[in-house]
Amino acid sequence: YQATNIPPAGIFSGNETDTLKENSLKSDLYYEQVWDPKRAAASGKADLVHMTVLHNRKEAGMVHFHRCDYTIPGFYTDLAEVPPLDGTDWSKEEKNLFNESIWSYRKDIGKVAKHTGKSINNCLAYYYGSFKQTADYARLKSVCSIEEKQTKDGYADYCAVCDDGGELLCCDGCKNAYHLGCLDP
Repeated sequence: YQATNIPPAGIFSGNETDTLKENSLKSDLYYEQVWDPKRAAASGKADLVHMTVLHNRKEAGMVHFHRCDYTIPGFYTDLAEVPPLDGTDWSKEEKNLFNESIWSYRKDIGKVAKHTGKSINNCLAYYYGSFKQTADYARLKSVCSIEEKQTKDGYADYCAVCDDGGELLCCDGCKNAYHLGCLDP
C-alpha cells in the first residue's frame, strides 16, 4: 500500500467512538493499493513481474500489473514506456552533468537532483547502482575524506541554509553550520 493521506492520531484505537469516526472516514482515501498478493496468486501470475521484468523496472512493473488487473495483454507494451529508475536511460550528457554535480555539491543528493533536473530517487539509484562502481567515486570519496580532515573541527565551512561562509554557528547534533540570521528556531 502507498499512503496518500494519514488520518489524525488516535482515530483507529478501537473504542466505540473511534469506530464511528473510522466508519465515517471510509469514504476518504487513505492509501492506494499498489500490489495485491492474493489477486496475483489467483491469476496464476504472482511471479510474472519478478521473473520477467528487468530489475530497474520491477517496482513500476508491479504497480502497472496491479492496475492492469493482473492480466498480460498490453502489460509489456505499456511497461516499455516507463523510464527506468536507475539512470540506465540517461544520455552521456546527463551522466556528465551528474558527475559534475556530485563533485560540486560533494554528495548532497538533494542539490544534485535539483541541478540535474532528476528526482532524488533517480539520482540515488544512479549513485548507488552505477556511480559507486567508478573510479570517479573512489576519487570523490578520497577528496571528501581529505576535506573533512582539513577542517579542524569537522564542521561545514558554509551555511547549510544559504551556502555562504562567514561567521557560523556549529550544530551540536550534526556537522552542519548556520548563520545566526538563517536559523529559524
